[in-house]
Amino acid sequence: MIELPPGHPCLSADELNRLIRQQSLGHQIAQAMIVDQIVHSVQLDEQESGKLVDSYLADRGISDPVARASYLEVESISEDDLLWRATTARRLEIHRQQHHGPDVESHFLDRKLHLDQVTYSLIRVRDADLAAEIYQQIREGEADFEQLAPLYSEGQERNSGGLIGPVPLGVSHPDLIPRLRTGELQQLWEPIFVVDIWVVLRLEQRITAQLDEAMRVQLEQELFELWFLERARAVLAGEMLSPLAVAAS
Repeated sequence: MIELPPGHPCLSADELNRLIRQQSLGHQIAQAMIVDQIVHSVQLDEQESGKLVDSYLADRGISDPVARASYLEVESISEDDLLWRATTARRLEIHRQQHHGPDVESHFLDRKLHLDQVTYSLIRVRDADLAAEIYQQIREGEADFEQLAPLYSEGQERNSGGLIGPVPLGVSHPDLIPRLRTGELQQLWEPIFVVDIWVVLRLEQRITAQLDEAMRVQLEQELFELWFLERARAVLAGEMLSPLAVAAS
């Protein structure tokens, strides 16, 4: 029987399975299983575990044994359950670092197109002669994107004075990406024909992603989430999961 709270049976396994099916709880159950596997695969020493529990309780205003016992009673949990709650985030962090950290560099290179950001000015027109005239006016300093985009551009950039970004480099049109990736700042290109429209383009700013500590954490988290979703899919498909290697802080 399923107990809610402990010591008070309220559901049979068949009834629980019915609720999971009818209320589409399978994904949450799969995720909970995987988190539990991770937590039990990461070992913490007693000192670190104690500090995490103390911090967890302090965040809830619990600082003495009486309040601690009252909290456990109200939550209907044991000391082991408290330890699980207090240390889960740290155990997930250790798992992420040890299992996905080694793949960060290659993932960074794979994702660089979407991590680098650019800001550029753009005007799109269908007439080649008009595109050439706009280019000439901007090059000679007779006018700028901010003046001409609202008058002539056929894209949404007409509402921003032709300015786009900062945006990930990878979201730009494939014909523009090589120019935006390697061009000089403030470089103005002659009109470029893209699919069915002429583009006048100038690179304003390029922000190159760096593999610093913040980026490393972001990419570790991305890899973890991809792995986690695939593992959850396997659980829901009834596949046998490979055991997790034991990790330690």
